[in-house]
Amino acid sequence: MAGVSGVGTQKTIEQIIESQATTTKEARRTGELGKNEFLQLLITQVQYQDPLNPASDQEFIAQLAQFSALEQMQNLNKSFAYSTAFGLMGKYITAEVPDETTGKTQYVSGIVDMVRVVNGEVNVVVNDVNVPIDRISQVFSDHLGDKGDLTDYSGIIGMWGKTRIFNDNGDASTIEGIISSVAIENGVAYARLDEVEIEPYDLDIGSFESVEEYVKAMAGKEVTLKLKDKSTGAVFKVTGTLFDGYIGNDEKVRLILSDVKVPAANIYSAKKVDLLSPEQLLLSEILKELRNMRNPGNGSDTDDGTDTEN
Repeated sequence: MAGVSGVGTQKTIEQIIESQATTTKEARRTGELGKNEFLQLLITQVQYQDPLNPASDQEFIAQLAQFSALEQMQNLNKSFAYSTAFGLMGKYITAEVPDETTGKTQYVSGIVDMVRVVNGEVNVVVNDVNVPIDRISQVFSDHLGDKGDLTDYSGIIGMWGKTRIFNDNGDASTIEGIISSVAIENGVAYARLDEVEIEPYDLDIGSFESVEEYVKAMAGKEVTLKLKDKSTGAVFKVTGTLFDGYIGNDEKVRLILSDVKVPAANIYSAKKVDLLSPEQLLLSEILKELRNMRNPGNGSDTDDGTDTEN
C-alpha cells in the first residue's frame, strides 16, 4: 500500500515553521509571518498531512479565508504607508534614525523631497537620508524659517521653543526656553532663548565657597555651563546670562540662563506658552521667589520705575 507510506511522517506546526525558516530565501523582519510564509505553511501542511486522517474541506476553506484576509490587510497597510508618505511631500519633518555606520541615533530634519521603498519598507527621503515613516517625530507645514529672513521667524517670537545643540563630536541634545528675539548676524538668523533651565555638569564655582555664593555673585553675567545628556552621556556647553538658580527637591542644582544664543534653523519645535501649564506655573513661582529673595526690600516684582502718584 504505497498510498499510505506517509503515515507516521506527519509534522507538527512548530516543525513545519522551523523547516520553512531554514529553507526560505526571502528576507523579512524577524517575528513576522507574511503571506508567502503563510502560503508555504499551508502547502507544507497539505504535503505532510496524514492520508488516513486528512484535513476536512472546511478547515482548508477557513485557512484560505485567513490567507486572503492576511493578504488584504498587508495590501491595505502598504497603501496606507504610501498615502502617508506621499502626503508628506514638501512638508518639513524631524526624525530620529539609527546611523548605519556608527549605530548612534542620527537626527534628521528637512523638507521631504522623495518617497523611496527600501526592502519593502516605505521611506521618505530628506537630504538623501532614508527615513522610515514610523521614525518621524514631528511634521510641520513648512520650515520654521531657513532663508535667513526675519519674517520667517517672526511668528515664533514669544513661543516656548526646543532647539538642537551640538558638541565638538557632532553629538546632539536639546534645550528649551522662551524665544525672546531673533536677529540676523553675518547673514545667519540667530534666536535668543530665555528661562533656559540647566542642570550643570561638573560645575566650576571657582573661589566661591558655595553654589549660592556663586549664583549671587555671577547673576547678570555671561557664563558657560556644561550639561550632560541623560540618554547618551554626551557633554555639551551652553553660554548665556546667568539669571538665577535653585536647588530642586532632588537636591540637585538648577541654573536658569537668559539670552542663550542658538542658530534659529536648529529650532525644531515652537508652541505658545500655556500659562495654565503646571510646569510653567511652577517655574513662574520659582522665578518670583528668587526675585524676592534677591531684592528683599521690594514688595513687588512689577516695579518699572514709573511714578504712580497723582
